[in-house]
Amino acid sequence: MVALAVGPMQEFWRNRTATELAHNWGVTVPTGLVAVESHSEPSFQGDGYRIKVFRAPAAIALDGTVFEVAQMADVPLTDRERDLVARATETLQPATRLDPSSHALKKRLVHKTDHWTDHEFMLIVFDAGTELFHVFESHL
Repeated sequence: MVALAVGPMQEFWRNRTATELAHNWGVTVPTGLVAVESHSEPSFQGDGYRIKVFRAPAAIALDGTVFEVAQMADVPLTDRERDLVARATETLQPATRLDPSSHALKKRLVHKTDHWTDHEFMLIVFDAGTELFHVFESHL
């Protein structure tokens, strides 16, 4: 009976994690994206860092979404992006860590659509070596 309760709860968490991205950032997230882990700082106002790690099963379509690898930049992370990765990782201690010096990275930077500030952005990094998407959110 416990196994039945865990399955639906885990599915709810996975869907909620992807749905939060779509809602909070105004982006299109592919259906079927699998959340590997998710971390956020406890905060009354929602500020701070968030890290989410996703895996995209081969069967799902990424075209036309913020996770479309072909539309991501194939350039090294900037100092600002590396700083976000380092600070969020240090603060939240995820089990699945991104190596920002890897040469197998592609990225996309998303700014808030309703009010952009220098401190409120989302960095999505695809690591071809692990085939994982690392999402770093800054709400400072």
